[in-house]
Amino acid sequence: MNDTRTASTGWIAPSIPPPRVGAESAPPTRLAKSDNARSKRRSRSPESRLPTPARIRVEPWRDDLIADATPLHGFYAQRYYGPIVGPSCLLLLRTLASQLDVDRDGFVVDAAELAARIGCSARAGGNSQFWKALRRGVRFGLIRQVEDRVLIRNGVGPLSHRLSQRLPPELRREHRVWIGTDEPSPTRLLDGTIPTVPLSAIETLRLAARGLCTPDELRTLDRAHKLT
Repeated sequence: MNDTRTASTGWIAPSIPPPRVGAESAPPTRLAKSDNARSKRRSRSPESRLPTPARIRVEPWRDDLIADATPLHGFYAQRYYGPIVGPSCLLLLRTLASQLDVDRDGFVVDAAELAARIGCSARAGGNSQFWKALRRGVRFGLIRQVEDRVLIRNGVGPLSHRLSQRLPPELRREHRVWIGTDEPSPTRLLDGTIPTVPLSAIETLRLAARGLCTPDELRTLDRAHKLT
């Protein structure tokens, strides 16, 4: 009978069989190429290098380039910008815009407190929900951050063609009607008047598609907060 020899610690050294000649080793687990490239692009993006101060000063972004903007609380921002920037970013913009209506010269707020207002967390720095939402606003030109100063636009302009292609097909069709690139049918009321606009913005869009309401009238109603 062979003796079983143990180490001084009392453990029996495990017997590991040698690898078979010609056996193929399993390839190491790697991220998909597209996912890996996407994460690298995010890490190199300018907004990913922005600071995450504990307190920020919020100020209005006065920009004459969007003089004909629709309000952040309007139907256009909700229906067409919301799917692109995300609900957290849109809620952040609306929360700050509402406060700027009161404090027109700006105000200072704690980042963690502001994050709690919109149901987000500001922990973990740039990887938190709050800072990701703010950086999406920076990425799409709605927010500008300079150190601890955060500038907010008071409205949104028309989506560019490139951004509008991110919308679902039905919303892309609606958006083309909204901005007037889809030609409405020539049907008009005989006296040339516009019928009473319903409270539903979707019904208003349907009227525009039938040629009963122009895109300019749509935008005017939205700026007057008459679309729901």
